[in-house]
Amino acid sequence: MKPFYFEHKCAKCGYTFLSPRLGDQSYGLFLLRTKLCEVAFLDSFVDGAFDEVSNLFDEQKPKYSWINNDELLVKVFHWVYKITCDSAPSGLEYCLDQLPRCPKCYSYKMVSSKETYPPQLGEEDLPVVTHKHWDSLSLEKKKQAVIQAIEDYYREEYPNYLAHRARIIEEAKKLKPYKKENSSANKT
Repeated sequence: MKPFYFEHKCAKCGYTFLSPRLGDQSYGLFLLRTKLCEVAFLDSFVDGAFDEVSNLFDEQKPKYSWINNDELLVKVFHWVYKITCDSAPSGLEYCLDQLPRCPKCYSYKMVSSKETYPPQLGEEDLPVVTHKHWDSLSLEKKKQAVIQAIEDYYREEYPNYLAHRARIIEEAKKLKPYKKENSSANKT
Protein backbone atom coordinates (compact mmCIF):
# COMPACT_ATOMS: atom_id res chain seq x y z
CA MET A 1 0.00 0.00 0.00
CA LYS A 2 1.47 3.30 -1.10
CA PRO A 3 0.08 6.16 1.00
CA PHE A 4 -0.57 9.76 0.12
CA TYR A 5 1.36 12.30 2.14
CA PHE A 6 -0.10 15.21 4.04
CA GLU A 7 1.85 18.25 5.17
CA HIS A 8 1.56 19.08 8.87
CA LYS A 9 2.83 22.11 10.77
CA CYS A 10 3.48 21.58 14.47
CA ALA A 11 1.77 24.03 16.82
CA LYS A 12 4.47 23.60 19.47
CA CYS A 13 7.75 23.99 17.55
CA GLY A 14 6.61 25.17 14.10
CA TYR A 15 8.29 22.27 12.29
CA THR A 16 6.69 21.31 8.96
CA PHE A 17 6.74 17.61 8.05
CA LEU A 18 5.08 15.02 5.84
CA SER A 19 3.13 12.11 7.22
CA PRO A 20 1.37 9.26 5.40
CA ARG A 21 -2.38 9.26 5.11
CA LEU A 22 -4.91 7.07 3.34
CA GLY A 23 -7.06 8.40 0.53
CA ASP A 24 -10.78 9.13 0.68
CA GLN A 25 -11.81 5.64 -0.48
CA SER A 26 -10.20 3.87 2.45
CA TYR A 27 -13.06 2.20 4.34
CA GLY A 28 -11.64 -0.71 6.34
CA LEU A 29 -8.06 0.44 5.77
CA PHE A 30 -6.03 1.87 8.63
CA LEU A 31 -2.64 3.33 9.40
CA LEU A 32 -1.25 2.26 12.75
CA ARG A 33 1.38 4.47 14.35
CA THR A 34 3.79 4.31 17.24
CA LYS A 35 4.70 7.18 19.53
CA LEU A 36 7.94 7.52 17.52
CA CYS A 37 6.05 8.05 14.23
CA GLU A 38 6.57 4.55 12.82
CA VAL A 39 3.70 3.54 10.54
CA ALA A 40 2.22 0.20 9.48
CA PHE A 41 -0.73 -0.61 7.24
CA LEU A 42 -3.83 -2.65 8.12
CA ASP A 43 -6.47 -3.92 5.70
CA SER A 44 -9.22 -5.13 8.03
CA PHE A 45 -10.85 -7.12 5.22
CA VAL A 46 -7.89 -9.50 4.88
CA ASP A 47 -6.39 -9.32 8.37
CA GLY A 48 -7.40 -12.52 10.20
CA ALA A 49 -6.51 -11.09 13.63
CA PHE A 50 -8.92 -8.19 13.07
CA ASP A 51 -11.85 -10.59 12.58
CA GLU A 52 -10.72 -12.82 15.43
CA VAL A 53 -10.36 -10.02 17.98
CA SER A 54 -13.63 -8.50 16.76
CA ASN A 55 -15.46 -11.75 17.52
CA LEU A 56 -13.77 -12.14 20.91
CA PHE A 57 -14.54 -8.50 21.73
CA ASP A 58 -18.21 -8.94 20.76
CA GLU A 59 -18.44 -11.97 23.10
CA GLN A 60 -17.13 -9.91 26.04
CA LYS A 61 -18.91 -6.62 25.35
CA PRO A 62 -22.21 -7.49 27.13
CA LYS A 63 -20.28 -7.94 30.38
CA TYR A 64 -19.20 -4.29 30.33
CA SER A 65 -22.24 -2.01 30.65
CA TRP A 66 -20.02 1.09 30.67
CA ILE A 67 -19.40 0.56 26.92
CA ASN A 68 -22.66 2.31 26.19
CA ASN A 69 -22.26 4.30 22.96
CA ASP A 70 -20.73 3.88 19.51
CA GLU A 71 -17.93 6.39 20.03
CA LEU A 72 -16.74 4.57 23.14
CA LEU A 73 -17.20 1.18 21.48
CA VAL A 74 -14.78 2.18 18.70
CA LYS A 75 -12.25 3.61 21.18
CA VAL A 76 -12.25 0.45 23.28
CA PHE A 77 -12.04 -1.80 20.22
CA HIS A 78 -9.05 0.17 18.87
CA TRP A 79 -7.39 -0.17 22.28
CA VAL A 80 -8.05 -3.91 22.34
CA TYR A 81 -6.94 -4.50 18.73
CA LYS A 82 -3.40 -3.26 19.43
CA ILE A 83 -2.72 -6.36 21.57
CA THR A 84 -2.80 -8.46 18.40
CA CYS A 85 -0.03 -6.47 16.69
CA ASP A 86 3.64 -7.33 16.82
CA SER A 87 5.88 -4.51 18.00
CA ALA A 88 7.33 -1.96 15.59
CA PRO A 89 11.06 -2.09 14.77
CA SER A 90 11.67 0.29 17.72
CA GLY A 91 9.95 -2.17 20.08
CA LEU A 92 7.00 0.19 20.63
CA GLU A 93 3.38 -0.83 20.17
CA TYR A 94 1.31 0.20 17.19
CA CYS A 95 -1.98 1.98 17.91
CA LEU A 96 -4.98 2.23 15.61
CA ASP A 97 -6.04 5.72 16.61
CA GLN A 98 -2.63 7.37 16.98
CA LEU A 99 -2.55 10.78 15.28
CA PRO A 100 0.42 12.03 13.29
CA ARG A 101 3.06 13.34 15.64
CA CYS A 102 5.78 15.91 15.10
CA PRO A 103 9.05 13.99 14.57
CA LYS A 104 11.03 16.87 16.10
CA CYS A 105 9.24 17.55 19.43
CA TYR A 106 6.66 14.67 19.43
CA SER A 107 3.68 16.97 19.89
CA TYR A 108 0.27 15.89 18.55
CA LYS A 109 -0.98 19.48 18.21
CA MET A 110 -0.85 20.81 14.67
CA VAL A 111 -1.46 24.33 13.39
CA SER A 112 -2.39 22.89 10.01
CA SER A 113 -2.74 19.60 8.18
CA LYS A 114 -3.30 19.67 4.45
CA GLU A 115 -2.89 17.66 1.30
CA THR A 116 0.28 18.34 -0.61
CA TYR A 117 -0.16 19.98 -3.99
CA PRO A 118 0.43 18.34 -6.28
CA PRO A 119 -0.51 15.18 -4.36
CA GLN A 120 2.52 13.17 -3.24
CA LEU A 121 2.26 9.40 -3.35
CA GLY A 122 4.74 7.36 -1.32
CA GLU A 123 7.45 5.61 -3.30
CA GLU A 124 7.45 2.46 -1.19
CA ASP A 125 4.68 0.31 0.22
CA LEU A 126 4.07 0.71 3.92
CA PRO A 127 4.88 -2.34 6.03
CA VAL A 128 1.83 -4.45 6.85
CA VAL A 129 1.15 -5.02 10.53
CA THR A 130 1.95 -8.59 11.62
CA HIS A 131 0.54 -10.83 14.37
CA LYS A 132 3.12 -13.58 15.00
CA HIS A 133 2.82 -13.47 18.79
CA TRP A 134 -1.02 -13.29 18.68
CA ASP A 135 -1.16 -16.20 16.25
CA SER A 136 0.95 -18.32 18.60
CA LEU A 137 -1.59 -18.00 21.46
CA SER A 138 -4.30 -20.54 22.24
CA LEU A 139 -7.93 -19.44 21.95
CA GLU A 140 -8.21 -19.35 25.75
CA LYS A 141 -5.11 -17.11 26.06
CA LYS A 142 -6.55 -14.81 23.38
CA LYS A 143 -9.84 -14.52 25.29
CA GLN A 144 -7.91 -13.69 28.48
CA ALA A 145 -5.85 -11.09 26.61
CA VAL A 146 -9.01 -9.40 25.25
CA ILE A 147 -10.59 -9.31 28.73
CA GLN A 148 -7.39 -7.87 30.20
CA ALA A 149 -7.20 -5.21 27.46
CA ILE A 150 -10.81 -4.13 28.08
CA GLU A 151 -10.10 -3.88 31.80
CA ASP A 152 -6.88 -1.95 31.12
CA TYR A 153 -8.84 0.53 29.01
CA TYR A 154 -11.38 0.97 31.80
CA ARG A 155 -8.64 1.61 34.36
CA GLU A 156 -6.28 3.73 32.23
CA GLU A 157 -8.38 5.53 29.59
CA TYR A 158 -12.05 5.56 30.60
CA PRO A 159 -11.58 8.32 33.24
CA ASN A 160 -10.01 10.51 30.49
CA TYR A 161 -12.95 9.77 28.20
CA LEU A 162 -15.45 10.76 30.92
CA ALA A 163 -13.54 13.97 31.69
CA HIS A 164 -13.45 14.87 28.00
CA ARG A 165 -17.20 14.28 27.64
CA ALA A 166 -17.87 16.40 30.75
CA ARG A 167 -15.81 19.28 29.27
CA ILE A 168 -17.80 19.09 26.02
CA ILE A 169 -21.10 19.19 27.93
CA GLU A 170 -19.94 22.18 30.02
CA GLU A 171 -18.80 24.05 26.92
CA ALA A 172 -22.14 23.36 25.24
CA LYS A 173 -23.99 24.77 28.26
CA LYS A 174 -22.08 28.05 27.88
CA LEU A 175 -23.23 28.53 24.31
CA LYS A 176 -26.18 30.79 23.71
CA PRO A 177 -29.21 28.91 22.47
CA TYR A 178 -30.04 29.45 18.84
CA LYS A 179 -33.15 31.57 18.46
CA LYS A 180 -34.99 31.36 15.20
CA GLU A 181 -36.06 34.81 14.12
CA ASN A 182 -39.73 35.32 13.54
CA SER A 183 -39.86 35.87 9.80
CA SER A 184 -43.42 37.26 9.91
CA ALA A 185 -42.34 40.04 12.29
CA ASN A 186 -39.80 41.28 9.75
CA LYS A 187 -42.38 41.70 6.97
CA THR A 188 -43.82 45.15 6.43
